[in-house]
Amino acid sequence: MVANFKSLFRQPVVISSAIATILLVGIQKLGVFEPLEMKVYDQMMQLRADPGPDSRLLIVALTEKDIQKWNWPLSSELLDRLLGKLEEYQPRTIGLDIFRDLPVQPGHEKLLQRLQQSDIIIPICKHSGSNNPGIAPPKGVEAERVGFNDVVEDTDATIRRNLLLVSAEESDSCQSTYSFGLQLALKYLEVGGIQLEFTPKKELRLRDTVFKPLQSNAGGYQKADTNGYQILLNYRSGHQVAQQVLLQKYLQIKLNQI
Repeated sequence: MVANFKSLFRQPVVISSAIATILLVGIQKLGVFEPLEMKVYDQMMQLRADPGPDSRLLIVALTEKDIQKWNWPLSSELLDRLLGKLEEYQPRTIGLDIFRDLPVQPGHEKLLQRLQQSDIIIPICKHSGSNNPGIAPPKGVEAERVGFNDVVEDTDATIRRNLLLVSAEESDSCQSTYSFGLQLALKYLEVGGIQLEFTPKKELRLRDTVFKPLQSNAGGYQKADTNGYQILLNYRSGHQVAQQVLLQKYLQIKLNQI
């Protein structure tokens, strides 16, 4: 009798807990909690220890003063001089994160020649989409030596994901299948004999490191668009990612020389 009484007493509690759990799971599946969960994720990322600048990288920064001095877009002659100076230091790779699908004189032909002949300079392009026609790479540079700079934004306009691979349409002016960052990383690792491989599950692997593709319901995401090959970004530093030099100071070119 006592046992039956306790069973009757507990039954409403069990039912209420089950209903609450189902409701919470259902609300989560609808994406109601996604903005909150992603903000918590951001805070956790910011709480990580800052490893400091990456000594393997050097950023040549373009500032507003540079634009006022040399105008925008920068002339091909200026970019060619910059790339030439960087090549003198024999870096493993150089990334040109400036679109050059259209000629910008003076010096366009000379710049194209450098980009076409260099085996360490990686220029960029942008894939076409429903809202943009895309941007082609510099003329004459093979797609295998170009990186796309398309990025994936979450619904709150925050970039938390890294798009590594995409399949290019035949009509796309940008035929690169590897991202700009991935191309640079692979070129850097090439010196050490490290090459990109695919596992039997079609996952990307660099030696013993496997980059598992992001799933649409991973973490706080609910039905996220994970087309292509995406992984979560690993933000290195909130202060300074790498050593940085200013374009104007680096070149040390007087205005009357341009």
